[in-house]
Amino acid sequence: AALAGISGAIAGFVGTPADVVNVRMQYDIKLPIQERRNYNHAFDGVAKIVKSEGALSLFHGASMASSRGLLMSVGTLSVYDQTKETLILHNIVHNYVLLHLCASCYAAFATTLLVHPLDVIKTRLMNATPGQYHGLLDCCCGTAKHGIFEFYRGFLPAWLRATPHTALTFIFVEELRIWFGYEI
Repeated sequence: AALAGISGAIAGFVGTPADVVNVRMQYDIKLPIQERRNYNHAFDGVAKIVKSEGALSLFHGASMASSRGLLMSVGTLSVYDQTKETLILHNIVHNYVLLHLCASCYAAFATTLLVHPLDVIKTRLMNATPGQYHGLLDCCCGTAKHGIFEFYRGFLPAWLRATPHTALTFIFVEELRIWFGYEI
């Protein structure tokens, strides 16, 4: 769990600049024409952010991205293993691939439930105009003013996006374990 958490946190931090550009490019269409950033591609986005806002702006939301990576790694792995163990213990699923598919789908759901509020805050921080929020707490309080369900806006698409990735990852991992002679 510790190694999964550390690797998830590092990956979240390292991926933050690409995530910032991605979020801004997706949100650009919602802005009035005069306020659009109009990045031509990801590298153009990075260059424009560094030039106009400074290099540290590429790391807006890095704390949330790292926290998300940590929780996602630990959550996915632990929920998957526990669900698989429960399904085997109670003899609920007999088909090997179906076992891993069910455990993966549940792990994706539980992990999305756990990390989606962080995704919402991360996206708001990354997309914020300079001075819009005065830190993480200000962003959380501003989001909470709209109600608790604001933290789960877009939950269903996020879960549907995570499920195939999680399912395929664990099905392949389990098959590789068999091929390399590891006991399951």
